[in-house]
Amino acid sequence: MEIIQPTVVDPDEAFMLWGTHWASLYSPESTSHHIISHIQNTYYLVNLVDNDFVTGNVLF
Repeated sequence: MEIIQPTVVDPDEAFMLWGTHWASLYSPESTSHHIISHIQNTYYLVNLVDNDFVTGNVLF
């Protein structure tokens, strides 16, 4: 059995959404806004894919 749906990850879009949607919920001077901005500017997006879907829970 094969799943024919690829995982598509776009780090630029993902981190852009953090800034435009999540950070914008808070005032620019708030701690929450600063934390979200820090994550947006310094973190890397990592995507783990478990291709052994029959066995399951292989990653954890």
